[in-house]
Amino acid sequence: MSRFNPHRDTQELFDVISTWRDSCLLNNGSLLSSGNIWNKENVQQLVEFFVNNPNEDRLDFIEKLNYQLAPSRLDANRLAAEILYVLFLCPSNTYATRKREVVRTVWSWSGISLDEAHPLLSDAVLAGVGSGGTGFNTNRWRELRFAILFLEAFFELDQQARSDLLEDG
Repeated sequence: MSRFNPHRDTQELFDVISTWRDSCLLNNGSLLSSGNIWNKENVQQLVEFFVNNPNEDRLDFIEKLNYQLAPSRLDANRLAAEILYVLFLCPSNTYATRKREVVRTVWSWSGISLDEAHPLLSDAVLAGVGSGGTGFNTNRWRELRFAILFLEAFFELDQQARSDLLEDG
């Protein structure tokens, strides 16, 4: 993947992605806290309460997600917020303020507030590198569902298989 972008320096973005790979996908950690939230148990909660529990009410995405995740473990809410954070890293057609708002809202459902000054929530990190298009925003639930199902399969692998997969983009 090219790291060149004529409109902005992408090094900080790639540093965050590397941290996500190492801290979360390989070591079950967290991007936005000190906990261990990227794990099979929390992913299973998201499968049970989000993937297997579609909501077709006429609510917006966040309202539906709140309703769906209400019975889940608090760490699963934090994982959902971090998955959304990762999904928001590249699109530039959603403003950083909106990305922060969504991540903080979902995170707050765990009963813990997110540090307002967290460096990974800065405008520079959340600026994005290219438009996700209208479809990305109107089908956010599909993006989240895909990410959760990927994580379900990924966390079924042993540590060495996960590491091997992440070695070769």
